[in-house]
Amino acid sequence: MKFLGTEKNRTTAYNPASNGQVERFHRQLKQAIRCQATERWVEVLPSVLLGIRSCFKEDLGASSAELVYGTTLRLPDRDNLNASNNLFL
Repeated sequence: MKFLGTEKNRTTAYNPASNGQVERFHRQLKQAIRCQATERWVEVLPSVLLGIRSCFKEDLGASSAELVYGTTLRLPDRDNLNASNNLFL
């Protein structure tokens, strides 16, 4: 990992004082999955992550996707999403 200029730090689990960013992201992820009200969280995970990544972050002044790709993500609209799902029924 030295060639990337990164450093590995060991921290205790569930300790916001040492790894607050990760703990905040996990809290946001769990809350978004619970809002889907399904036991099969693996199926909703891609759409939940898309929502989190495309959401505008005040502190960053952009979404995570904008910082990575340099532009906003083109999100599927509900009509096209439902139409494509019905093609296989």
